[in-house]
Order: sequence, then structure tokens, then C-alpha cells
Amino acid sequence: MSLLRDYIELRLRRQTQTVFEQAFQRFDLVATGRSIGSVETEVTDTPGGNVRLTVFARAEIEYVLNGRGPGLPPPIPEIEDWLRGRGLDYSPFAVARRIAERGTQRRNTAPIFFNFIDEQLVPTVDDILNDPRAENVFFSRLNQLNNIR
Repeated sequence: MSLLRDYIELRLRRQTQTVFEQAFQRFDLVATGRSIGSVETEVTDTPGGNVRLTVFARAEIEYVLNGRGPGLPPPIPEIEDWLRGRGLDYSPFAVARRIAERGTQRRNTAPIFFNFIDEQLVPTVDDILNDPRAENVFFSRLNQLNNIR
């Protein structure tokens, strides 16, 4: 892997994490930080010579963004963490039972959340990929390596 590619990948990963953190904060989706902490970015090259940015997160993020219907109760330890993170003094067993019976509020935040991500991330990705400093960093590092030899 080239230094230029490494530099671009590092900037993409950092910026993706920053934008997701901003989105979670903006939509008041932070309780334990577990969802934000689960965001991972994979940068791959495509056959056409482009860069593909793929973002992964915990499957539970769907419930954070959209709510959920009734069904099985959520795990008690996760409810305890959520209550603690929100500063709420409720019985985790009662909360889990109520979620199992009624589900959670249907927020339908996902479209707005991902529009925000796109608005914040896409221009930045373009800036990173077209940043003339990236080549300068690459050539500067290459010159340093050549001077060592």
C-alpha cells in the first residue's frame, strides 16, 4: 500500500468517525456511547480505480434510529447501561418488559440522520480525495525515505 493511499485512508476514517459522532450528538442518540464506538470504516479500491467507503456499526443502531416493535425483551445489561447513560432511575426489568409489550417510540430518524451524514461527509470526502497536500505529504515522505538510503 502506498503512503498516499494510507494518508487518504486515515483522513477518510477520521472524518467519517467525526461526522457520525456529530450526527449522534445532533439527534440526541447518545446514551452509553456504544453505538458511536461501534462505527468502523473500510476503505477499498474498486476495479475502476475509485475508492469505496463502507461504514459498519452494531446492528442495534437500527433500533436507535427507528425504534422497534413489540417482541422479545432487550437484554437487561444493555437496558441498565442505557438508563445509567441517560441518568434515569427506573427498574431495568420494568423497562425491558414494557419494550417487549409495546416496543419503543417510532422515531424514523434514519432518513434524516443519513441525509445529515451525506451532507457532511460527501463534500469532505471529495476534498480529501482531491487535496493537493496529500501528494505533497506523499512526496515529502518519499524524499525522506530516499535520503535515508
